[in-house]
Amino acid sequence: MLAAAGLALLVQIGSRRRWHFLALVVMLAPCIAIAGIAAAWNGRGPSLGAVAYVMCAAVFVMAGAGGVPVRLIGGLGIATSVTSLVLGALGGGALMPPSANDANKSFLFERLLAGPYGHSNTLAIVVALTFPFVWRSFPSSRFLRSASALLMLVTLLWCGSRTVLGALAVGLVIWMVARMVRHTPTLQRAIGLVMAVLSIAVMLAVPMVTGDAGAFTSRGRIWQAAIEYGRSAGFFGLGPWAFSERGVLTSSLGFTPEHGHNVAVSAFAMGGLVGLVAVMVLLAGAWRGALRGLPGTSAPLLFVATLTCAGALETVIDVRGIGAASFVALPMLAQLLATQRPDPASWDVRVTGAPTVQGVSSGGGDAGAVVDRAAGMAETRAPSIGGPAIVIPRPRDHR
Repeated sequence: MLAAAGLALLVQIGSRRRWHFLALVVMLAPCIAIAGIAAAWNGRGPSLGAVAYVMCAAVFVMAGAGGVPVRLIGGLGIATSVTSLVLGALGGGALMPPSANDANKSFLFERLLAGPYGHSNTLAIVVALTFPFVWRSFPSSRFLRSASALLMLVTLLWCGSRTVLGALAVGLVIWMVARMVRHTPTLQRAIGLVMAVLSIAVMLAVPMVTGDAGAFTSRGRIWQAAIEYGRSAGFFGLGPWAFSERGVLTSSLGFTPEHGHNVAVSAFAMGGLVGLVAVMVLLAGAWRGALRGLPGTSAPLLFVATLTCAGALETVIDVRGIGAASFVALPMLAQLLATQRPDPASWDVRVTGAPTVQGVSSGGGDAGAVVDRAAGMAETRAPSIGGPAIVIPRPRDHR
């Protein structure tokens, strides 16, 4: 993986493509703060996983809009869902052994579906984060899009992750409200901004106000210990291994939770105040990118809303290395940071196969401003929401 990431990075550097330095800094800052500075502060160097994370993140930022087509991300999500359902039907290691907690979580069957991952929550996070892009995987077939979405919802129900299901539900509500006011861009962005502030505020507030150690299936206990030892560790935290190796935090808990079950808590315990600020800036940048894409494309809004809401009870952004959800989180966050204004072309929103008659395109879906140039003419495609995009040809200025 390191060799492939290094080669891809060299290709991007050699391509001389323009990229945004600030976006690169924001994207890499959480990993550098937690896996680099915090690790060095606690007497260790960065892991190979952290180096691979930095290389991959840099490649995605430099690639910019369209570097990884969202159609591909949606297709990988569908493939993951179908594969997991097949493995679950066959039984064996794809199903988690029943436990006391699982009995309360189950929606469909007694044993929860984990698919190719070690835990059902991990599979649920991957499916939920790829769900916003399933509509772009089969642009010319409504039946395949609907069937794929249904299979992904069945997978989420079998996983039994109430956190992820709730996060996706909230994300869908935010997305639908944004769609309802799409003809008023100012109001649409204002609502999105309010939702961004509220979702991040909830992520920060839930661990702080939870006094019951058994709340949220014992997440309260993890939060209390992580916040306590994180405060005592100073500005740079306990290091990226705080939740995964034996130390002061895991010794007080009596087990290794692997992460803090909250994006903010995990960042604070592992990277201190520096790590927490870096992760919050990354989230804010992702929301900014999604809001700048409105009203042209709303898929990024659903993605970042689901990501933030799930982050209140799960660590959906793990910057310690390449994780299960990195194939969707890394490229999508990078595109949101690296693009000045996400447009339908970069998010695969245009529906292919639609007829075009003398400068009038009937491409459905979300459409934004697209400039085409051909044969001495420059065509400006006017913004369109769910309808045809009118192309007005204008002559080039040869002066």
